[in-house]
Amino acid sequence: MANISSASGTITLKGNWTQKAIDALIPVLDSWEFYGQYGIQWYGGLSLKQKTTGFSGCGRWSFSGTLDSFHEWTLDWIRTNPDSKHPLTMEQYNELLHLMHEKNLKLEFTFEDDEEGVGFQVKETGEFTSNGESLSYETICCEEMEDTWESLGCESFDSAVEFFSQFTVDAEKKELQKWVKDCVFPDECYLYTEEEMDVYGFLEDNFADYGFVEESNDLCDFMNRFTLNPDSAWSCLLDFTKDYYGWNVQKMLEDSFEPLTLDSDEEFDEWYDILCNGEDDLDELPNYPTEEITSLTFQGTRFVLTGEFQNNRDRDQIQALIEGKGGKCTAAISGKTNYLVIGDFGDAGDSKIKKALAEKEKRDDIKIITESDLFRFL
Repeated sequence: MANISSASGTITLKGNWTQKAIDALIPVLDSWEFYGQYGIQWYGGLSLKQKTTGFSGCGRWSFSGTLDSFHEWTLDWIRTNPDSKHPLTMEQYNELLHLMHEKNLKLEFTFEDDEEGVGFQVKETGEFTSNGESLSYETICCEEMEDTWESLGCESFDSAVEFFSQFTVDAEKKELQKWVKDCVFPDECYLYTEEEMDVYGFLEDNFADYGFVEESNDLCDFMNRFTLNPDSAWSCLLDFTKDYYGWNVQKMLEDSFEPLTLDSDEEFDEWYDILCNGEDDLDELPNYPTEEITSLTFQGTRFVLTGEFQNNRDRDQIQALIEGKGGKCTAAISGKTNYLVIGDFGDAGDSKIKKALAEKEKRDDIKIITESDLFRFL
């Protein structure tokens, strides 16, 4: 079974796009939801003034490889047309291909791609071009994204600490945590360690091509900082570093060891608290007086935005999405405002909330809603 990659990013119109070309593009973008498992969901709002929109998507293996398949999948979609919500005809698709080729128009995708179960993460920019008969995707630039303990999360970090604790005798936990934070390359493989395990085999399976620490001095510091457990497999770890990295750690400890300076307890405590709780705190909406909604009409509706938004867009981009559906955004609460939208990262303006609450006492057609609710209907 193929691994599924998940991607999110932006779609940008490159070149002198006309309204006619944008109108030809929209049903194609809609159809690119395909069958649900592989494809994209774009966030709307493209216009002559707003040439960038957001999207999320899923791919087979790499998302870049999935984009390579979009032309053939589009043809298959047109032939089978399994989803009446996103009908697309060959005439519509050919019109887009012709307009893009004639005017040298490009469709740029910039995204981050995370392949499930493999830990393969990249940031890529590529573009679709047309020769008049087909669309082709080409990668312009692609760089691998390095994992961090922040991106992997508290459980992966704690598992790494547990892995290295087996080599010590009663190591002070916080001291060991600080050493792992500063010296061990972040990797989720530590989640899959076992009590009775082949340490050499584990390292060989996961770190044969790159180190699990940056340099041999890190291991020298470990040996100097902690009391080693003579019954542990530390010798297997050293054998692995000698066989694969050419390190003679014991000799380096005697000849050229430089003790490391780790974080203070206060610095580490602050970092670890954010590691374990920061993401959850960001995802939780502060205790603002919001209300749930079951529907949202954009046409002729007035919105005010406040706070920090989670959906990787600046205010202008979110405003363009709303206006693309017929809504209007204003900077301040007035007697005509229908929705105050609070970003899911909080930090909302107190004055706007107070004015919205004051308006609610006068009339029923103003609501305070969350960013999450807004994007459910965008």
